[in-house]
Amino acid sequence: MTDTFIGEREAELSVRWHGRDRRNLESLEMHCDAAGASTRWHAAEEATGLGFRADRYAQAVPAHCRMLSVRATRATFITRIPVAVS
Repeated sequence: MTDTFIGEREAELSVRWHGRDRRNLESLEMHCDAAGASTRWHAAEEATGLGFRADRYAQAVPAHCRMLSVRATRATFITRIPVAVS
């Protein structure tokens, strides 16, 4: 998957993936073409709302969140999702 962000001013640009199992999120290959990008992990953070998922409307279930972000005016993020073939 490719996400490109283009802006006029510098801002925090990020892609976020949520999941039940941290191991599955660790298997994602995440890249950013802008210098200084970093990965952060979140889990059930009430203050930010990061690290939750919803199986249905108005439900907040603790989960893992992997976020790749950078401060820039432009960035392209690439996420490769491994697929098991049997």
